[in-house]
Amino acid sequence: MINNKKVENPTFDPALRTYKANFTAEKATTISATFKRKIEKVTITYKPATNGNLIVKQGANTLASGASVEKGTQLSVVATANQGYELKNGKVLLGDKELALTREGQVYTGTFVVEASVEISAEFIATTALSAIDSPSILVYPNPASHKVQISNANPNSEVALYNMDGLLLQQVTTNAEGEVTLHVATLPTGHYLVRIGSSSILVDIRR
Repeated sequence: MINNKKVENPTFDPALRTYKANFTAEKATTISATFKRKIEKVTITYKPATNGNLIVKQGANTLASGASVEKGTQLSVVATANQGYELKNGKVLLGDKELALTREGQVYTGTFVVEASVEISAEFIATTALSAIDSPSILVYPNPASHKVQISNANPNSEVALYNMDGLLLQQVTTNAEGEVTLHVATLPTGHYLVRIGSSSILVDIRR
């Protein structure tokens, strides 16, 4: 502005990032300039996940795939695995880069600062290992099984649940005073199933 009057159509030099305007000063002149921060938007997209769920949040708000946010915004990623599945390597993909997430149960969380438009994806895989079981002496046998799965040496009155790979609860029983219980699987089709004992789990194969 020149003497509080707006200068119309100044010339912009993109190489120098400068604006130029010519005027004739006929008296004492006050020149002022106001700069506004340029807001650059980027797009966040993410693929629907199978065997789990993936969402991206800005603060408390969940973003729809294809949403635009300001460049430099911190976003949160929440990946939730279905029962019997886990997030592959504990990471999601941000384009061609990996972001490691923190796990708590079936939920994985993490944050990142978005600097460019990006597609986020997650891959959930079947759980294949027995995790931190309450007692190393717990037995789950036979595996593979065809008619019955026997559990022994567990804690008395422990909750035991059987899930299919879609996370559907098929059976729920409790161990007896000796820490034993039997799962009857004769009617189940061939496939992988998850047996959860307390907070631990193991993958069991049912074969015909």
